[in-house]
Amino acid sequence: MIVSLKARNIPRNKVGDPCFVSLTPLSNDESDPQPSVLQIFSPQEVCELVNRCLYQLEYQARAHQKRNQERALLEAPVKEVFKTLFPKQSYAKATDEQLQTCIQEVKTRQM
Repeated sequence: MIVSLKARNIPRNKVGDPCFVSLTPLSNDESDPQPSVLQIFSPQEVCELVNRCLYQLEYQARAHQKRNQERALLEAPVKEVFKTLFPKQSYAKATDEQLQTCIQEVKTRQM
């Protein structure tokens, strides 16, 4: 299903983001300044939008997990060298200079 946003009066907050406050109308007044979701979209469109949102959220979670795993694999050798060069210091508090030293050491060991 194609859901077009063209010519829809979507309520927005002060920064311009969509800002619905209810699924159904809060009152019977048609001139309500805060339209509900079902006043703007049909139930089928709402289902399509929810499905798209859920897909995007799941995709985003998988992408972040993959990125974090790749980052951990790349950082592992640097962390190992850091432990040997600076045994009394936490890796989380490493300075840029210390990290550069560790990276250079990792490169040297790989050659």
